Amino acid sequence: MEMATMVEDVAISEEMGKWTKRGLGFFLATPSRPALLLAPPLIKPLGPYYRDVFDLLHHQFTLSNRAHDGVTEVADESGHLVCLYTANRAWLCSVSTGEIMELPPPPPSPYSENGAAIYYKYYLGYDYYIERFKVLRVCSIQGAVFCISQCEILTLGGEEDEASWRKLDRAPPIHIIGGNDDNSVYIHGARHWWHSSGCFLVRFCFEDEVFQLIELPPGFPELGGSLHEFRGLVALVTGVMDRKLHMWVLCRKCDDEEEWSEEWSERTLRIPYAFADRGCCLLGNLPTGLMLMTGTTIEQEDEQQQEQLEEEEVYNSKSPLKATAPIYSYDLLFKKFDEFVIGNPFLSTSLVGKDMSKLRIYSYAEDIRPLNLFISNPFGD
Repeated sequence: MEMATMVEDVAISEEMGKWTKRGLGFFLATPSRPALLLAPPLIKPLGPYYRDVFDLLHHQFTLSNRAHDGVTEVADESGHLVCLYTANRAWLCSVSTGEIMELPPPPPSPYSENGAAIYYKYYLGYDYYIERFKVLRVCSIQGAVFCISQCEILTLGGEEDEASWRKLDRAPPIHIIGGNDDNSVYIHGARHWWHSSGCFLVRFCFEDEVFQLIELPPGFPELGGSLHEFRGLVALVTGVMDRKLHMWVLCRKCDDEEEWSEEWSERTLRIPYAFADRGCCLLGNLPTGLMLMTGTTIEQEDEQQQEQLEEEEVYNSKSPLKATAPIYSYDLLFKKFDEFVIGNPFLSTSLVGKDMSKLRIYSYAEDIRPLNLFISNPFGD
């Protein structure tokens, strides 16, 4: 298996003698159908050991002068596009070329009233009908007894009247988590979140730009699970019990009159002993259909090993960092787990630290076309 790595060092700043890294870590494997392991922005002090290692990395994608609050997921339809953003600014980035283009500014931020908290998230999606990418901004205004969502959308490469942000009416209150965590999932041109009440899911289709409420499985608790993709379907993962991962999957079915509907189906997967006691997290799906998962925490003995390595401030090929749970692939057809070989663990999974739930996996497709072709013409003609 051919392997390569690349790390984005978005912003490294020194404050009060400590270094803070905010960036993305990529792990690229198999040149024909590569998998991209992506660690969301890390905001925590890095010890001398980590600084030494980052000094040794080959930075192919550097954005050190670009301050931002968040990064969108890699768009499934492109495999190489992400958006960096703050509350009122957004930049489109190509992972393949490292090119960055600032997008038109969104509307001004609303003011906080009565002590309400305001959270922003941007999402990159694809409209299959017009074959263009769109950027969705969700502003969640959360008070003690209320939640209001304001949403705007921008079409990349659209007509003149689409070249600016448009407000979306009738946006339901969406449950947005502050910081870098985001309990949502993007599948086939639609983004899914929890409703702020915890009693529904919210779906937004980038094609028709319409929000839809989805009822939960019977007796399902409010905000009772994390959202994931399960073989191209929305899944609510509820946890691990007796070495079994429990989830509800939203399946599509066709009746005798050839009309489609959706219903929830309960599924259980027996997980490997290697991380049965660490919890379980679905990381993503490979283009081959395999699911990847891992434990959510590292064991105590691994923590001690990591602390020892940091104190030594030494890293070489003879003393690799092992303080990460193994990653396994799962074949749904054969109901078989296999350990997923990811090469050097430090350059991939160790970037997320002790919380493996921050790790996500996306399909990656290299594309060296300049960004202005995606913004002005999606086909690059």
